[in-house]
Amino acid sequence: MTDGLYVGMTAATARAQQLEAVADNLANAQTPGFKATTPTFETYMVGDGSSQAPYVVASSTNVDRREGTTVISGNPLDVVPEGDLFLAVSMPGGQRGFTRAGRLSVDASGMLSAAGHPLLGASGGPILVPPGAAPTIRENGEVVVAGSVVDSISLFKLEGELQRVGPSLLLPQGKAVPQGETRLRVGELEMGNGNMLDAAVQLVAVQRHFDNAIQAIQTYRKMDSQAVELGRVRG
Repeated sequence: MTDGLYVGMTAATARAQQLEAVADNLANAQTPGFKATTPTFETYMVGDGSSQAPYVVASSTNVDRREGTTVISGNPLDVVPEGDLFLAVSMPGGQRGFTRAGRLSVDASGMLSAAGHPLLGASGGPILVPPGAAPTIRENGEVVVAGSVVDSISLFKLEGELQRVGPSLLLPQGKAVPQGETRLRVGELEMGNGNMLDAAVQLVAVQRHFDNAIQAIQTYRKMDSQAVELGRVRG
């Protein structure tokens, strides 16, 4: 019975991870720049040639690159990068992160920020705005203050798999290639790319599969207990 118990446990663990991903996608469907994730599962046959059991594990997590729904905000500091390009931000430790969360703001130190981190400009460093100034963003990425260009927003194309390190923050496993031409849609905002209806349906289905796996574990435990009790009676 032990093999059946372990099979049920691995299935329940895999479904719990899937349940967490679906719930996260549903909760962040309206989060600017959010990219939904989907875990990938693999089955391994464990045991010798005469007795093998299938164990299921979550081998990786795929980030959905598709664009989310775009809304017209009218906010002059809201931007949407054209195509599949990303804004670059400075993360703690000097690492670069990438995002499509285009709700920009000026923090207390005068730096233009996106997704809670300093936005990086064409100069390679944070984009600084004079104290008390109200910046304007042009469609070509130029950041203008009082009629003067203080810096430009750079866009990047991300290669390879993506790792999500926050609701709207990504790290590429390959290269981040800077683009020569910057095109932004100003006054618009890209929301999460998860479909709320699909996620809600998936949530119910995955919860059902998880409950079935737990039921299987309980059944095998009961069978093990009965086998032990039968052995005692015969002894």
